[in-house]
Amino acid sequence: MKKDKLSLIIPVLAIAGVLGIGGCATVKDTISLQDVAVTGPIQQVPLHINSEEAKAGEFHFSPYITKNNPTVIEGNVDRSSYAPGSKNLHWTISEMTVGADFDAKLSRTLALTFGINTSSSNGNNYAGGNLGLGLLFYGDAIAGRFDGGIRLHSMSYDASTVVVRQTTSWFTSETSTTTMFFHDYDNATVWDYYFSLMFNTKVQSSPVQWFCQLAVSRESLTDFNPSREVINGLFYTYIKVDERASSSATFFMVTPGVYVNLSNSTRLLGGVRIAEESEITEGSASPIFMPVLQLDFKF
Repeated sequence: MKKDKLSLIIPVLAIAGVLGIGGCATVKDTISLQDVAVTGPIQQVPLHINSEEAKAGEFHFSPYITKNNPTVIEGNVDRSSYAPGSKNLHWTISEMTVGADFDAKLSRTLALTFGINTSSSNGNNYAGGNLGLGLLFYGDAIAGRFDGGIRLHSMSYDASTVVVRQTTSWFTSETSTTTMFFHDYDNATVWDYYFSLMFNTKVQSSPVQWFCQLAVSRESLTDFNPSREVINGLFYTYIKVDERASSSATFFMVTPGVYVNLSNSTRLLGGVRIAEESEITEGSASPIFMPVLQLDFKF
């Protein structure tokens, strides 16, 4: 998540300060993250059952709903002397996500997938979408597929940033230090990706079939790209050192469940997605349970 407001205000203040009251000087701003709160859903990995031989041109439409208990994941983005307490990242996860996935068969073993979803939390709405490919394989009683794709989705953030300014006069070499605090909040759109491996039974004599999906899902949370920038003017030198670090979450997901064929072109899926986060430093260790209910329509 780019800090557009902050990146604009710091050079303006630096130039105004140097030219207006500082004379000829070098101004160095060191930017550190104090605390950041992120709000948005855990993105769902598409569930695509492979219960029969696919045909080119076959199309599946799969609306779904998933829910989880109120959850806040806490951890560290980066540590600095300005970060309060032991954790400075707080991710409030949306409790419900509603969406639809689409699966278009390009051949017996290849499918194009895409989808859309929406969720809400703290009065904000968050939209997302995905695009990917699926590789299908078949057995006598068990079939499956490997899927991978990219996602574009929105989140909101509320960040507190500390700027330590050191102003050094070219004439006297004296240095003065000022500490400034900025508050930045906005919505942001981020990219991430997922991979999944699905296994499902396809025993014709059984009214209830089983499936299990294994998945890895990466989610971008903040995008504080560390950088160092130097601007040399006629009466000043401005140096920006950004010590904030980008952060992301990586979930390992297991989704066991069952499905029932309601007709030749309709089936009902139910399962529980168990998600374990592994990347956030000192992050919450408890797995997250998300029941999923989905309908599949074949055209």
